[in-house]
Amino acid sequence: DVRAAAWLLEQGASLNIAVDFLNSPLSLTQRAVYDQLSKNAKTYEIKGHQIVVACGDAEEVEEEIIPPLEESVSTFFELGAPLDTFSVRIQNPAIKIPLLKRLGEANFVPKPGIEVLLQGAYASISEKAVALAYGEEED
Repeated sequence: DVRAAAWLLEQGASLNIAVDFLNSPLSLTQRAVYDQLSKNAKTYEIKGHQIVVACGDAEEVEEEIIPPLEESVSTFFELGAPLDTFSVRIQNPAIKIPLLKRLGEANFVPKPGIEVLLQGAYASISEKAVALAYGEEED
């Protein structure tokens, strides 16, 4: 989660907007269940790992009805928070060849290695994506 948040910030994400989506408050009933779980939580150490076990009564909690995606498509982008302050910064990735770096070295590819072999393709794709994003591509 921390790596994902750091990446989003590097891409220009706004923490103020993220907070609107992350801090949805619990209902009073949900809060009561949370308090039960917190109060009844017991920590055990098993083979060097800490395991937390908790139980509570959730019979009184109303099930949140979430419509299926196909019923929500037409209103998907009608977010609760206005998008006026949502900023998008389109640019090449901060890390060169991020996907290959994330996957690690491909031992099955002979020297000079997969990064060297694919760096030209990655550069071309990145340039084309930025051009398309800014409408600089000819139809």
